[in-house]
Formats: sequence, structure tokens, C-alpha cells
Amino acid sequence: MHHHQHPAYLSGLHFVSDIYCECCDTYLGWKYEQAFEPSQKYKEGKYIIELAHLIKDNGWNWSLLEPQLR
Repeated sequence: MHHHQHPAYLSGLHFVSDIYCECCDTYLGWKYEQAFEPSQKYKEGKYIIELAHLIKDNGWNWSLLEPQLR
């Protein structure tokens, strides 16, 4: 079992699960399991994949992605 240390989030306390690549066992990001602040409940069930772990294949249309990365 993997355990990746998560920082204290400025938006409040969350329970998260780590996401790993099944093939290479690399840490990719996390999934929000539970948020304790009512204003953060929208995050529950959402995934965060760290951009540094993505590989460009067949090109990306960055003009479509940039607004989401801000």
C-alpha cells in the first residue's frame, strides 16, 4: 500500500486517496473522498492529476486546456 504525504490544504480539511499508475507504480495525484467544509463539498469524488506526470502524445490543443489550468 502506498502512502503519499499531503500538505494541509488552505481550503480546509479533506480526506483524499492517492492515485498511482497501475503499470509503472508512479504517484499521479489524488481523489477527494470527503470534504469537511460545506463550501468544499463540490470537490468530493473529483480527481487531481498532477500535470508533471502527463505525457504529451499526438499533440495537445493547449488553447483549450489553458483556461482550465489557471
